[in-house]
Amino acid sequence: MVKSTTYGFFILLTSALAYASYGIFSKIIGNAFAPFTQVWTRSIITLLCFILFCFYKNFFVKIRKEDIKWFIVVGVVGSLALAPTFYSLANLNIGTALFIQYAATVITSYILGSLILREKLTKISIIALASAFVGLLLVYWGDIHFEAGKIVPVLAACVSGTLFSFWFVFSKKISSKYPTALINVYGYIFAIAVNFMIAAGLKESFNSDFTSTAWFANVGYGFAGFAGSGLAIYGFKFIEAHKGSIILLSEIVFGVLFGLLLFHEILSITTILGGILIGVSVVLPNIYEMLSKQNLAQSLA
Repeated sequence: MVKSTTYGFFILLTSALAYASYGIFSKIIGNAFAPFTQVWTRSIITLLCFILFCFYKNFFVKIRKEDIKWFIVVGVVGSLALAPTFYSLANLNIGTALFIQYAATVITSYILGSLILREKLTKISIIALASAFVGLLLVYWGDIHFEAGKIVPVLAACVSGTLFSFWFVFSKKISSKYPTALINVYGYIFAIAVNFMIAAGLKESFNSDFTSTAWFANVGYGFAGFAGSGLAIYGFKFIEAHKGSIILLSEIVFGVLFGLLLFHEILSITTILGGILIGVSVVLPNIYEMLSKQNLAQSLA
């Protein structure tokens, strides 16, 4: 059991590393790709990887009629979250973008949980929500409040985190019925279709220099998308969900380190403090759940 838990820990840590590499690829690509074009082109790579994986694991099953609408909702919402993610990472410090995205996800998740899922806000939930909100204000004040040109990337990061929160909530309707990899297959089909149509509507330019550094980074981004999701799926087989979600939070740590070491991005003290509070908002409910289960197990022993 200990060995399998340790194995799961390192698998999820590698997954977080893959997710954090999004920032590296986004920085390298920069303005060489228009946002929506970048998404549909690199999503082709990720989709092919998931299709091969699903064939290998024999994950393809018939979708029930009553679940089709949820696949559509999840697919569209997830598709719309990808371009803002790329844009914010390309135009903000990697750590700053990740802090804002996580804060937006936490805040929106609690709002959706309360309004849609009728979940009651506990004391721990309220503390976590307040921590995320204060952290978001500190990050904004410490790193970007004085830069007018950063408003759009900041809004993009907020939109990204908000949409991913919607994705998490709506995916609960189907996540227990179908393999996660299969949900990703349909999700990336939507990502390609939706972002291609938006790119065409906006008449975004297409980067036809396939030997450019930007294209190599775009392909790497596509493989990183599969590695991050695929390793997360595999890692959660060996470790409990609440513990795994804490491990995946290391994406922020990796992102900050990548920004510092590769792009010389130095975050202000205020931003770091805000980031810590955002991290606390993510970790706190999971630690509380973990301790509650431990106390219950001890009382039954």
